This record gives sequence, C-alpha cells and structure tokens, in this order.
Amino acid sequence: MRGAMTVLPITVVRPATIVGDSRTGEVDRFDGPYLLIVLVVTSPPDMALPLPGRGDATLHLVPIDWVAQAAVAIGRDRRARGRTFHLVDPRPITTRRVFEIVAKAGGRPGPRGSIPANLAKAVLRAPGLERITKSPRALLETLTTPVTYDATNANELLASLGVAACPPFEAYADKLVDYVKGHIRRRRESKAPPPPGAEDPVA
Repeated sequence: MRGAMTVLPITVVRPATIVGDSRTGEVDRFDGPYLLIVLVVTSPPDMALPLPGRGDATLHLVPIDWVAQAAVAIGRDRRARGRTFHLVDPRPITTRRVFEIVAKAGGRPGPRGSIPANLAKAVLRAPGLERITKSPRALLETLTTPVTYDATNANELLASLGVAACPPFEAYADKLVDYVKGHIRRRRESKAPPPPGAEDPVA
C-alpha cells in the first residue's frame, strides 16, 4: 500500500481497540474488552476480581461511532492522501482504571489484588477454555502489553475538520455495560440456542 501511495489516493486509518457505540452500547460481537465486561457482570455481586498483571498498562479504547465519523471525515479530505492516521483516545487510561469503571457500572466492587501476568497466561492455556470464550489469551496480551500511538496526524486533521476528540471511556462505559447486561438477560430468558456461527460467550 505504501508503495502504491505515489500513484493512488490511499489513506491508512488505524483505530485502536474498538468497542461499541458510545450512545447505545450496541456492538456486533463480544470479544476483546467485552470479555472483561462479561466476566465482571456475571460474577457474584460481592466478588472483587483480581487484576491480570500490575494493571498499569494503558488500554486504548475507541467507540465505533466515533471511529466511523472520524474515518469518513479523514477519507474525504484530500490532505489525507498518502498519510497514516491513528484513531485513539487522546487521554487513554490504565487497565486498572478500566476495571474500576466497568466494575462500578456493573454494580460490582473494584479489582482487588493481582495475578502475575505469566500465571494468568498459563491458566488461560487450559484445554477447552477456547471453546468457552473467544481468544482469552489475546485479551490478556492487550491488558498487559504497554502500547503507545502517535496520533498527531489525526488530531491535527480532525480538529481542522471540526470533528470532536474521542470521548473518554468514563463517558460511555455505562452504555457498554448496560448493553451486555441486557444481552445476558435476554439470553437467559429465551434459553434459545444462538444462530449458527454466532459468537456468544455467555450462552
């Protein structure tokens, strides 16, 4: 793609970890950070979950509605041609803070203690676990691996186009949790099997 940028109007847009709609919480599948939300809201109300690792790694989350708005705006601007844009929250928070926000939104106590990352990875290698939840080890890598993004290009162009910055996770986390809780409640009430090929970690 980079080789073709000299002859074709190519723009590269790279969003961070995408979650559901910031206004409704709606999402098309439960994977990535949603496994954390499912774990929290299905745990006993008085149970405090431990953190995988120290919880100080930054978790970059972006809601799908903002990503769509930003990507369309960038793609329509001639100044974007031949450039790469990282779509990220300009104020990312730590894994510990994400746990705390999700736990509060789900009516659960905040995280307590921690499990060494290597031990958590070993537990997630247990035979059969992959059949219960989609790629749990991939989520653990996301939660424990420090990552930084250079969002200079996106910040500058989006500001000139009048596109607001990515909303902070605290502003819409309750919408994500409510959507997951509603999905779990409906699944339990219906007791119906999921459609063929559907991914449902709480079924």
